[in-house]
Amino acid sequence: MQLGMIGLGRMGGNIVRRLMSKAATTLAIYRVDPGKADSARAWQAKFDEAAAAFAGFTESRLTEQTGPKAVWAASVTFTSERALRHWLDSPARAALVTEGAAAGVIDAVPPIVLVEDEAPPPGIAVFTHRVVPGREEAFRQREHDLNVAGDEFEGYLGSILLAPQSPDGLWMSVVRFDNDAHRMRHLDQRRRRRQRVGRRLLCRQ
Repeated sequence: MQLGMIGLGRMGGNIVRRLMSKAATTLAIYRVDPGKADSARAWQAKFDEAAAAFAGFTESRLTEQTGPKAVWAASVTFTSERALRHWLDSPARAALVTEGAAAGVIDAVPPIVLVEDEAPPPGIAVFTHRVVPGREEAFRQREHDLNVAGDEFEGYLGSILLAPQSPDGLWMSVVRFDNDAHRMRHLDQRRRRRQRVGRRLLCRQ
């Protein structure tokens, strides 16, 4: 698929620049049938390999979250929203989604698209983390504790921790609430801890 903007003047130019200049990530949240964990991991590896063959691919991440309300999830990042849309709309991805469903890996929600420096969808907060080598286990435990503590907040739907597949990649955590008001209450407290754990916001709040 190719995208074009015709006759929109300055507004169209701004849209094109956004589509082509800001990194974009798609987050997929899955429901995995009981006993299908190994099949899900094998399918996800195949899925990431297919995405990596598309122009603009930069990295993929896999879920590492444990604890209450943990879910299966994965993300794929491209250099631009245009490149990401090319992957999302591709027959290759559609075929893999069908194959995953047959293997017991079902999309729990429609893919979530996150664009660099833009507001995330309602109820979603996204953070990236640069973890000091050798401190991964301590970081995982900290994120697990934050996930458990999240149950104290009204409307909390769970937290997802995604590990980079390259040694120098960024970790990503995604916190989900049922609406933006509950998300903002949570963020007010989370921001106070942000400097101590070395995290920064991926998406503008």
